[in-house]
Amino acid sequence: MPEYGEEDLVFKYDGIKFTIDDVLNSITFPNLHFNSQFPKNVFVANYNIVLSYWQYISLMYDIINPEDVKKFISEHEDDLKSLISNIPFFVKKEFPNDIISLELIKDPDVDKKLLRAYIHTSVSPTEAIEKLDIIDDLSSEIETIDTLDSFLLNVEFE
Repeated sequence: MPEYGEEDLVFKYDGIKFTIDDVLNSITFPNLHFNSQFPKNVFVANYNIVLSYWQYISLMYDIINPEDVKKFISEHEDDLKSLISNIPFFVKKEFPNDIISLELIKDPDVDKKLLRAYIHTSVSPTEAIEKLDIIDDLSSEIETIDTLDSFLLNVEFE
């Protein structure tokens, strides 16, 4: 299995190197204007996630059902939040040209809700399995019981 370091999370575009922090710092997010009708503490209390975290997740994933995903994330431990924010780095390293979507689903086998991330790719199934194994090895250090029961990563072939 290849080793990954901090340099592996540096992206290149037109010969220029940048990190995810550079990307986030260069984007102007729309400001939510909190007021007496829409106070900031109500937003944080309702979702238990800070706005910047949600903006980051929205950049990294194509979110299918945002309100449901937001609510689900807010109801879970920080280790799930950490996994959700780190998975895109591993995926982009192995699937650099592919999109990741995130949605809340109900698993009919266990009658439970969970987050499912899909990597939309055109690589061969054999190559995808190899890449998923690498991602699984990398993410195993940040997975916990909560995340194993609450998050799935799958590939959708195009």
